[in-house]
Amino acid sequence: MTFQKRTISPQNLYPAEKDMYSHAIEVTEGKYLYSAGICGVDKEGNYASDKASQTKLALESIDTLLKEAGYSWENVLQFKVYIVGYEPSDFEELVGFYASYIADNEIYPAAQVIGVAALAEKAGLVEMEFIAAKP
Repeated sequence: MTFQKRTISPQNLYPAEKDMYSHAIEVTEGKYLYSAGICGVDKEGNYASDKASQTKLALESIDTLLKEAGYSWENVLQFKVYIVGYEPSDFEELVGFYASYIADNEIYPAAQVIGVAALAEKAGLVEMEFIAAKP
């Protein structure tokens, strides 16, 4: 089975090609957008210093990816967050940042917050992924 797809790699995000992945892939026939794990990392590959800063930066990166691909937060169907050393206070902080992006959604994404022991990069404390679709 063959289908058309395109990669979404905004210029103001870390260049994913350096590490052999795509920030997001859009399946163009059905207009589905699948993200990689989005971390709290800047364009140069530097991680923010704490969970709150990484959360904010990861959400900003997701917002950039969605806009670059012609999507909005209203198009997000599924949203997952992985947090190293998860504590209940992490959830409250996450929702505070996340709410500013999805507050106006008619239907909220299916979402999960998952506590993990570690992420692929030692400095990583927060990683997010999403699936979006549009007509």
